[in-house]
Amino acid sequence: MNRWFKTLLCLAPLTAVEACSNSTSGTAPGTSTGDGGVTGDTGAAGDTGVTPPHDAAAPMDVAPVCDPVVVPTFDGGTGDGATTYPDGALLPNVVPRLRSPQVQENFHPNPCEIDEGCATADTTRVLRFDLLTPNEGPGDLYLGPPTLANRPVAGFEYSSCHMHYHLLGYAEYDLLDSCANVVATGHKQSFCLEDTARDPVAMSMHIGQDLPAAQRWGCANQGIHAGWYDLYYRSLQCQFIDVTNVPPGHYRVRARVNTHHVIAETNYDDDVAYLDVDVPPPSDGSGDGGVMSIDPTSACAAGETGPARDCGWALGSTYNCAPGAQVTVGCNQGCMPAVGRCVGTPVMRACAGTASCLHANALADNGHACAMDCPQLQFACPTSGHYTVMFAASDPAHGAIECHVAAQ
Repeated sequence: MNRWFKTLLCLAPLTAVEACSNSTSGTAPGTSTGDGGVTGDTGAAGDTGVTPPHDAAAPMDVAPVCDPVVVPTFDGGTGDGATTYPDGALLPNVVPRLRSPQVQENFHPNPCEIDEGCATADTTRVLRFDLLTPNEGPGDLYLGPPTLANRPVAGFEYSSCHMHYHLLGYAEYDLLDSCANVVATGHKQSFCLEDTARDPVAMSMHIGQDLPAAQRWGCANQGIHAGWYDLYYRSLQCQFIDVTNVPPGHYRVRARVNTHHVIAETNYDDDVAYLDVDVPPPSDGSGDGGVMSIDPTSACAAGETGPARDCGWALGSTYNCAPGAQVTVGCNQGCMPAVGRCVGTPVMRACAGTASCLHANALADNGHACAMDCPQLQFACPTSGHYTVMFAASDPAHGAIECHVAAQ
């Protein structure tokens, strides 16, 4: 039984509590880190003393204006708390970050989003954002397979919409006004925690190491290695806050993870992140809420699928290469030799430089190679000596994919 599972059993009914009388769930706060300079005003802080929410469903004409809410940030130092389990194994530390806000107009929820309580049939406007969960602790966060003998392990639930198991209630989202009132809340998100990519902030702190695709954790064997992050990107189902009745104004998104401390960490005080956002007035029906329609990471409208579309993409890692050299990059275990691995039907795009790109100026993009529904790209290294990988589900309406990228 892994240490995380011992911790989780303590939240089960009394019949299971006996199994964790010697649980390792109690850990003192220890390590804290900064926000890493990701897009938007992000940071970590303790409880801000938010007042009880008013009726978010009641239409409002204008957002209240109060003194700015001061959000404390961490100085990147190390605390005095525990960094190991009693047996000496190192603890992880998840430090959430928010980025890439998008107000999506003319939103039409799909049946899954209504069934899961993320939206109602009357929801027409949502605020989307990416949530990254880097593990900046000294140890790995390992959850393990979500099923045992074909039965769900305690703490996991099967998502019929995402078609894989999620860790229950991992993240909570709120929208705060400038008076720190909660004006809207997001669905309490369950997550599949996996190794999406190396975390630049952790790399700068010399945490973790590169891993071949076969050793990275995914939805069938969940966890986040030290120095890696899980990315829940904004185009996924339920990755939003309903702002249909929220008036225009300046707000702050608050994301809290591991709120019940079911994952033992070196520090629980940095399990919250903030992102300043502006909710614009509703558009005339032709816009996307202030985000350029050519932003390939914007959420897709219904029916937009395949590798040539310019929406619903997630930004992956940037790689170095020798200008002019042939590059092979992919997440396809079916090629000879294998280059990465995938689950589901992902598509991939390669962009010159360090930023996202459109189909028209991509180095390459596709969704199938080597007789598999997994991508592999080949192209000449650009003159900059850098290229950036993007990935997405072939059909955003069925976004249960993993793309563990490798390059040759």
